[in-house]
Amino acid sequence: MSHRHVVSPHRFRSDAGGAYDDLVLNDRQLLEAFDVARTEQALVMVQCKGFDTIRFMTERLERAGKTEPF
Repeated sequence: MSHRHVVSPHRFRSDAGGAYDDLVLNDRQLLEAFDVARTEQALVMVQCKGFDTIRFMTERLERAGKTEPF
């Protein structure tokens, strides 16, 4: 795979609805990806978000009825 141009989808949690929850990797999955990348001499790019913090704050705001942008 490292010998071809590979385009990966940009994966992150960006909405209050949790549409991307199933795309978040846990620590083990991320380490497995790093391991495969090393074998394939590929580069892994990771965008880190405070996923648990974002989810916590989103749920808290939704419970308070604060769902409008302003």
